[in-house]
Amino acid sequence: MASITYKELQAQIAEAIIERAKSGQPIEWVRPWSNHGPAFESSYASGKPYRGVNQSWLAMMAMAHGYGSGYWITYNAAKKAGGNVRKGETSTPIFKVRVWTEINKETGKEEERRFFGVDRVFNLDQCDGVEAPGEDATGPVSDAERDAHAELVLSDYIASSGVTYREQGNSAYYRPSDDSITMPPLDQFATSGGFYGTAFHEAAHSTGHADRLARDLTGTFGTTPYALEEVVAEVASAVVCRSISMQAEAPALDHHAGYVQSWLRATSDDPGALTKAIAAGWKAADLVLGEHRPTYVNRYDAEKANA
Repeated sequence: MASITYKELQAQIAEAIIERAKSGQPIEWVRPWSNHGPAFESSYASGKPYRGVNQSWLAMMAMAHGYGSGYWITYNAAKKAGGNVRKGETSTPIFKVRVWTEINKETGKEEERRFFGVDRVFNLDQCDGVEAPGEDATGPVSDAERDAHAELVLSDYIASSGVTYREQGNSAYYRPSDDSITMPPLDQFATSGGFYGTAFHEAAHSTGHADRLARDLTGTFGTTPYALEEVVAEVASAVVCRSISMQAEAPALDHHAGYVQSWLRATSDDPGALTKAIAAGWKAADLVLGEHRPTYVNRYDAEKANA
């Protein structure tokens, strides 16, 4: 298989997103469904979900190829698990970041080092003889329970962040000048998913405030910063909704030609602009979810605990 560098992968992912938007197809930043397996695309080896760009990229590849499994595995890990990748299957490249600390010989101080590379994985549907991990049995969640969970996430974020929140009128927006979110009342939406998906979108914008994650919120409609900030908010809304098993129905930005042109301008200057925006969306989702972030057990840790 042909090798690919970290920066080449950034460009490949950006191109795939832009081409999908040009074709009029919706962009799902996380997979809204899974036939079996975890809520998010996850590592078979550890059981932990991928994050950031890897999550969105693998979800896009899963939907493009019709993979039902949410688990992904390396070629060697499939062998180690007693199975194999079927002949002729194509791997999906993902980002690999290794972080370690070492002593600076000149200063004597400990410093963090990072290695940015590329790994290759296969969906479990591309493998034979690899048994899917068992899943915790959970009962169905009612619409009322899901809505109550969404309301709790939203209200806790508003309380902890200090952002002003009001429901009035018929427009949804975040206004940086007075750090306020305005939402139409719930009864103006066809579904609760539409209401909360939009509310989390605006909440995500508010995470960019200078007192929170300090993103550039100065862009106006039609500018590149504005279009990239919309990616941040769309990703965050999708992640928050998926985390609470709610189908997000926030207004789609995929068909807007202006966004596509802005993405093209941004990636011509910086091939990583779109992937950086996706990563920022995950950070925004983390802040909105707060203590409601899903917890996951790393199977390596579980094996040690049971040893």
